[in-house]
Amino acid sequence: MLQGTPSVVVIDTQGRVRLHHFGHLDDLRLGTLLGQLLAEPVPATAEAGPARRRLRRQRLPAPRHAPAMNATPPQPLGRLRAVLTGRALPYTRPGSRSAIAKQARGGPVGAGPLGLDGDEQGDPRVHGGPDKAVHCYAWAQYAPWRQELAGNAAAQALLEQPGAFGENFSLDGLQESQVCIADQWQIGSARFEVSQGRQPCWKLNDRFGVPDMALRVQSSLRTGWYLRVLQGGQVQAGDQVWLLARPHPEWPITRLLRAIAERDCTPATLRQILALPLPPSWHKLFSRRLENASAEDWTSRLVGRQP
Repeated sequence: MLQGTPSVVVIDTQGRVRLHHFGHLDDLRLGTLLGQLLAEPVPATAEAGPARRRLRRQRLPAPRHAPAMNATPPQPLGRLRAVLTGRALPYTRPGSRSAIAKQARGGPVGAGPLGLDGDEQGDPRVHGGPDKAVHCYAWAQYAPWRQELAGNAAAQALLEQPGAFGENFSLDGLQESQVCIADQWQIGSARFEVSQGRQPCWKLNDRFGVPDMALRVQSSLRTGWYLRVLQGGQVQAGDQVWLLARPHPEWPITRLLRAIAERDCTPATLRQILALPLPPSWHKLFSRRLENASAEDWTSRLVGRQP
């Protein structure tokens, strides 16, 4: 057997113990195949009985970050409409830089711990990093924005194709109310985890030519959300989004975004939120609300320094 080749002991229909080798399969395919093998009936023979008991006692360790595949099979959630990346360039205000103007990519694109190959961030202090590796935005949310900004020609031009909000993944079939904190996804050969919702900044104001665009996005709860990369791989437009695990179904991204936008400082609510697997920035935000019984100041984020 080659070192690193996945294998498992199973009992065939004659009660004989066999060693199966699967080659170099990814975790999703291997988990599904193991579930099928272990679910096959085993004859209650004298030979099979002890071996089957030993097999039950010696459960295979789950791969890192893998969901309990024997609990629920992967569920289709949506599909990648577009994969987008951009380079950081000088932006609208003195000294500012941004990679918000992203372009759709053709063919496979690599995804790693810090995001997509070829993607950059203008201000690494507040953008990018492992907890903001990939920004997602629902294509379905473009329609209400086109209606709301009907008199703005520049905004209408931006909203004709994915990328208006600087997203990396434009998604069909998904929006904030259908995505939960810590959801695990498989897209292409990469695995992701929903890390947090987006807190929009002033760069949206300048991009759309709407002075309060960032506040509108925050108040609408149509902000998009971020993914961290659990397992690197390749993705491309058209890939199916598979739900592998949903440990917190009672906490869709909209619920957390609403708590932020409505300045919720209810201690019971904040304690529930702080029990979730939050990224450090959100844990700090909600901890301060609990300590101070007041919400944070959004001025610098939503308005920024005026030119």
